[in-house]
Amino acid sequence: MADLYPSRRDLFRLSGGALALGSLPRSSAAQASSPLLHGFVHDAATGQGLRGVRVSNGRDITRTDDAGRYALPPNGEGSIFVIKPAGWSAPRDPKTMLSRIHHQPDPARSLDFTLERATEDASFDVMMFADPQPSNSVELDYLRAQIASGFSGSRAAFGLTLGDLVGDDHALFERYNQVIAQIGAPWWNLPGNHDLDFSAPDAAGARAPWRRVFGPTTYAFEYGQATFVMLDNVDWLGHQDGSHRYAGRIGADNLAFVESLLSDTPQDRLIVLCMHIPLVSMADPHDASSNTADRDALLALVGERPCVSFAGHMHTTEHHYIPLPHGALHHHHILTALSGSWWSGPLDPLGLPLAQSCDGSPNGWHVLSIDGANYKTRFVSAREPAQMRIMVACDSDPVQARSLATSAVARSNLQEAQILVNVFDGGPRTTVEACVSGWSPSIMARTFRADPLTEDLFRKAGSSKKPWVRAEPSSHMWQTTLPADLSPGLHRLNVTVKNEYGALHQSALIFEVIDSPA
Repeated sequence: MADLYPSRRDLFRLSGGALALGSLPRSSAAQASSPLLHGFVHDAATGQGLRGVRVSNGRDITRTDDAGRYALPPNGEGSIFVIKPAGWSAPRDPKTMLSRIHHQPDPARSLDFTLERATEDASFDVMMFADPQPSNSVELDYLRAQIASGFSGSRAAFGLTLGDLVGDDHALFERYNQVIAQIGAPWWNLPGNHDLDFSAPDAAGARAPWRRVFGPTTYAFEYGQATFVMLDNVDWLGHQDGSHRYAGRIGADNLAFVESLLSDTPQDRLIVLCMHIPLVSMADPHDASSNTADRDALLALVGERPCVSFAGHMHTTEHHYIPLPHGALHHHHILTALSGSWWSGPLDPLGLPLAQSCDGSPNGWHVLSIDGANYKTRFVSAREPAQMRIMVACDSDPVQARSLATSAVARSNLQEAQILVNVFDGGPRTTVEACVSGWSPSIMARTFRADPLTEDLFRKAGSSKKPWVRAEPSSHMWQTTLPADLSPGLHRLNVTVKNEYGALHQSALIFEVIDSPA
């Protein structure tokens, strides 16, 4: 089948609105004979039922009545969950900081929820992780040492992880959650392909380990003036040639959930769509495992609302602006991997892998800042304080290609030498200006090529690198030429970046021109 694609690992191994109590959503009318799932939503302070709170089975949504009661039909093995309203919080497990918003379906008992009033500002920050992906206890130690300890006392309102919490070993979920809980913020998660049990006979079985620990795979919650929609878009396709296969697809049930949610959400609220597999990716727009087949249906439901979407999966950083029928552009941001190159690379003096991402970015995370219906993001490196890497490169010079940061530029190579800048979170709306001291500034051109320092790093990594890891063409590289008649000696190269949101970042490189090759 043309739409079945293995992951990069596998390639290596193979080489509806407010409803009255008891009324059924139209999509569930055929299940009217099934026992209804029912319960109450209470105010933690008073014990009284809360009116108008939305509860869902993962496809259909209803609102509680005046007494806080709700009823819904079952949706297979899917959890029943409350959609946390703005200005309220759900109880959290103190060991994991996970919100208790769900129950396993059981028509024989009352599935009740408790909410507590909370102060939520219109302006707030969210930590966003993608692909932490420890595959064993050692890599979970890396995560604990390099990432979680750096967040102690964080002031973010909450955090999100966009899938691949672990790397296939689902026994790590418990300790992983306890490590992330040390950050001290409430945490929300959605599954990636490596969080599912693809040895199971069907899609429902594949999600069983996730549901036992986290509950729903698709759900939503409100905070401030924003609505966060957590979408499971990993479509399990079964086994072929000894490997599990999956594709990016939201699916009919999840689209029905989004339609019902948005039909009962004010038009001016910011919609934040979160998923694991990108809506569209740069690497291969025809790869079904790296793109979402029904993205147009999802974006049609959003319409002209203020909206941004985020994904992970690629272990690269990308900004996409997808044309919409009404003429606007939808901003889709693929976040860098917390694990970088799957915790690959030589160890530093602390015993932690360099883990540089395949597109040359350091491993790290992103911070989403929301102010009403407006938003912006910033990248936080786990290693480098700068937002960019500046290089002077001459591809034909084998000496310089081996050590771009320290080699001098031979005067005879100035005609072909390039200034290269990797803006770690750059995109189509990023502008980069370079200026050699004493010379006029130059506007740099965005180019698609691998980061040469990353290519060199992976060449030297040997057995410390995972076998499938390689330097990938980067969507955030800029280049321009050096002045061809630079005199021998030291020169300062200043670089100014204006990012996707208009923020300025500056950095510099001191390089040397010599009369003969070093």
